Amino acid sequence: GDGGLGGGGEESSEDPSTLLAVCMDMLHRAIEIINSAISHALPRNPHLVYSLIEKQQVFSRYRCNPRLQQYVENIESVAVFFSKKVEDGLGYGEHSSVERVVQIIKDASLSWKGHLKIIDDVKFNYEQIASPEEFFTPYMWSQVRNLMECAEAALVRDGPLAAPTPGDASL
Repeated sequence: GDGGLGGGGEESSEDPSTLLAVCMDMLHRAIEIINSAISHALPRNPHLVYSLIEKQQVFSRYRCNPRLQQYVENIESVAVFFSKKVEDGLGYGEHSSVERVVQIIKDASLSWKGHLKIIDDVKFNYEQIASPEEFFTPYMWSQVRNLMECAEAALVRDGPLAAPTPGDASL
């Protein structure tokens, strides 16, 4: 099998309509999260706003979907507002680096008074396991080990432990 959503590396016997429903649920959740970020923390998410400006056309195709319509309208409102601010903020012929555009977005977000549609907030359930250290401690140590292995490899490759190259003047 392809190791896809069917799980276990076996051929999936999932009905295509079930797979489509799962994908739509995942898309719905992702768009809900984006909406929540722009509704509650827009000034702290200038890179998200930048991405929304750049990818406006991705969301427009879901404008007529009843489950996504309100979210997409909010996302488009943000993208249109900030796109106009970026256009106004860039001088004619000015180089539009990512840093410059993000700064314009940050400045404009201070005066953002957009009227987004009120949509029920995303709710997540989190269940604390009895001994979180049983997961987090081994996980954190595996991350430390990976970091150390990367650092050691960089030292061997580029640093004082690097093998001399032929013709190296330091020999």
